[in-house]
Amino acid sequence: MKAIDDFDKKYQFIKGFYFLNKDDFSESDRTKVKVMMDLAKMQMDQHKGVKKQ
Repeated sequence: MKAIDDFDKKYQFIKGFYFLNKDDFSESDRTKVKVMMDLAKMQMDQHKGVKKQ
């Protein structure tokens, strides 16, 4: 699998993956994917802030 370097694409990928599979995840897995999604969003926001400066 190719690494996703673009933070926006990474966030959209994880978000799509979560919403497609959330009914099949255990509570623990759902929490892990939500944390990954939150971290990707934070990276994306941080990266956008760096670009503006």
